[in-house]
Amino acid sequence: MFADIYFSSFSTFYPLHFFPEDKRITLQAPDQRNFAFHSVEQPTNSNQDYPQVLPTLALFACQHKRPFLPATKVFSSYALRQLLATMPSMERYQPPVKAPEFPSGYWLNTLEQLHAQDLLNKVTLVDIFDFTCINCLRTLPYLRAWQERYENHGLQILGIHTPEFKFAQDHEVVKAGISRLGIHWPVILDNDQTLWTAYANRYWPSLYLINSQGKICYRHIGEGGYRSIETTLQEVLLELDPDCELPDVLPPLRPEDAEGATCAPTSPEIQLGAIDQIEPDRLEPKDFDLPDPLEPDRIYLKGSWRATADGITLSGKVGEIALRYKAARVHAVLAPKPDDHGGLPNQEEPLYIQVLQDGEPLERDNFGQDILASGTQAQCRVDFPRLYEVVKNPEVGTHELRLIINHPGFSFYAFTFGSCITPDRGS
Repeated sequence: MFADIYFSSFSTFYPLHFFPEDKRITLQAPDQRNFAFHSVEQPTNSNQDYPQVLPTLALFACQHKRPFLPATKVFSSYALRQLLATMPSMERYQPPVKAPEFPSGYWLNTLEQLHAQDLLNKVTLVDIFDFTCINCLRTLPYLRAWQERYENHGLQILGIHTPEFKFAQDHEVVKAGISRLGIHWPVILDNDQTLWTAYANRYWPSLYLINSQGKICYRHIGEGGYRSIETTLQEVLLELDPDCELPDVLPPLRPEDAEGATCAPTSPEIQLGAIDQIEPDRLEPKDFDLPDPLEPDRIYLKGSWRATADGITLSGKVGEIALRYKAARVHAVLAPKPDDHGGLPNQEEPLYIQVLQDGEPLERDNFGQDILASGTQAQCRVDFPRLYEVVKNPEVGTHELRLIINHPGFSFYAFTFGSCITPDRGS
């Protein structure tokens, strides 16, 4: 019996094996000197399955190469989160690598096109993000705090917006979206993934720390690890000015960021591919009905719907979206009109959709931040293409969610889920 776990550096995967019966770990690690592979081995006292020995696996892997990126399709998202939590937060570039040049493109929050030379003689934190990504949004409070704390010490933050959905390629939509989120630093639109590719990036969000010589010296993948990021940021700022006086590192800004918080297994992110009997390139409406029972982690529709570039749009007067999931929080990427219409929605005509959990109107104690009470009903006001927090239960559980829509043109793109539990209360 053994479990194979694969780590990757950019596009190359390296196998790591855990043999519980022999209590040993082996890693096929690359030899940087001659580009060959050699095997290394370490004993372990654990005879548990690999989720329980992920800390040992991560540390062992990192001893033999720069920190590895786990391949998300190889093992469960829960195991992935557990592994990422044990890995060194900031991956050091040794030696530092020259930051890519910014292509000619559309910038927001600045009047001038920025270039690589604008990174010299200051410290730059580059954030590759998408304004609909929940992990990116959870990083923002720290980015705003760091900008306020360190801007006068030579820090500048730059955003690279690489969109996941077609509607997020529209500069008017992105401009309004980042304004809502309080993003005031310069942001370049990366609709063709030029910079995503130049940075060899694979995840939202990713942070790249660039020193005063314009070279990438550290990288951080995903949310979390904020204390480690800020500590590293201070080290690079002190290289720029050894005499500057820097504040103490920020305490956790959210309870779930504190030591002792845990993340339980949840449903995976669910998009168009989880809808049975719908073809992504089919533009003609199709009628659907809800089955009984609902299978977990599949999206079911009722009414007449059609596929758009990245989502589905209600064609009939009334429709439903049904989902059976496991999580504490539910977020949904929604829009008041389809992505093939383009531009900003009419702000005077928001849509209101009803939200049911387990066959009843969502209870007030479980309202996400975007839910409003209307009599005995729970409603979500959809006025802009963005991520909406729909459900906020106190603990992880299995539930059935239904969205009831009475507005043709309403569009759905994705569900994402949260489960991080603080030591004394749910998230």
